[in-house]
Amino acid sequence: MPGGASVKGGKVVQLRESRSRPNAGIVTFLHRAYNQHDDLVAQCRRSGLQKQRAEA
Repeated sequence: MPGGASVKGGKVVQLRESRSRPNAGIVTFLHRAYNQHDDLVAQCRRSGLQKQRAEA
C-alpha cells in the first residue's frame, strides 16, 4: 500500500444465522490497516453471507 500502510488481518466480530436461508449465516468482519508506526490509518466493517458447514 502507498505510504507503508499494512493490513494486519481481519477479525470476526459477529455471527448470526440467516432468517431466509437455513443453510447459511451472516458473518461480520472488522479489518484494520496500520502504518509503519503502528498507527491505525483505516478500518472497515463488512458482512458476508457464508454457507454453513455440514454437520458431522
